[in-house]
Amino acid sequence: MVAHLFGNSPGPAVASYGLGATVDYGKDINPEEKAFVHRNFYIDVGLILLPDAKQEINLVTQTQLNLATAKLELNAVEVM
Repeated sequence: MVAHLFGNSPGPAVASYGLGATVDYGKDINPEEKAFVHRNFYIDVGLILLPDAKQEINLVTQTQLNLATAKLELNAVEVM
């Protein structure tokens, strides 16, 4: 099986595990990105608040680039 179907009962656990494993075993992933994914994600939704908007943008952008190497697409939405 090369894809996991969502809607079944283990779907959220598989998504969380896959996301965490990607940052644990990926190349060029810094500790801030690992902490962001492990501490600030619930299933496939990440939420973080940093003192500076530039820090947030940089963290999300770097995380997007690194997750893209594993063909995981992280979409960012700004909430005001």
